[in-house]
Amino acid sequence: AQGKDLGSLVYSSVKPLQINELSVLKELHQLLVTNLMHALMLQEMQIRIMKDHLTGLDNRASFDENIQRSYSLCQLHKSNRALLITDLDDFKRINDTYGHQFGDRILKHYARVLQRSIRNSDVAFRLGGDEFAIILQPASEQSTRLVVKRIDTEIKNDSLLSEFKITSAIGSATWRTGETIESLFRTADEDLYNSKLNIK
Repeated sequence: AQGKDLGSLVYSSVKPLQINELSVLKELHQLLVTNLMHALMLQEMQIRIMKDHLTGLDNRASFDENIQRSYSLCQLHKSNRALLITDLDDFKRINDTYGHQFGDRILKHYARVLQRSIRNSDVAFRLGGDEFAIILQPASEQSTRLVVKRIDTEIKNDSLLSEFKITSAIGSATWRTGETIESLFRTADEDLYNSKLNIK
């Protein structure tokens, strides 16, 4: 696949294969290889569709799919999960002052900050513009606070973000019994708004 070996497939027989049997085996092998290549190409396309081309984070389509899956698992196993919604404060000023190319650079740095701040079981998404989301799984109020604190620390430690005084507001919501995806998102969004008011 793309010049790389995926592995090896070994055929064995208790007796030597006849010419006609070898011919059938080669034909079946070619069918397998062709179908495998198509499956791998399809998988690669699906991965690309779910990724944000600028930051490399999962995109809005992936978020919609993941939040639905997370919600179903939460209902089934009664496990705790949390949603973080975050954006960059006064990002329009950055774009207006330094241009969109520089703004893109800031977004990439912020995406890396989010990636460094979460665990392997968590997923970060770029929803669009300077708006991001994180699904923490599993999560408690304490672990959610720790992630928020970690993001804040990482921003301060990032040379580019700290140099241009980039800060972010973060809103959080934890799944509770009877919570819907819509109410969870609304709670996180309201918390984000309150977070912005506190910063001001």
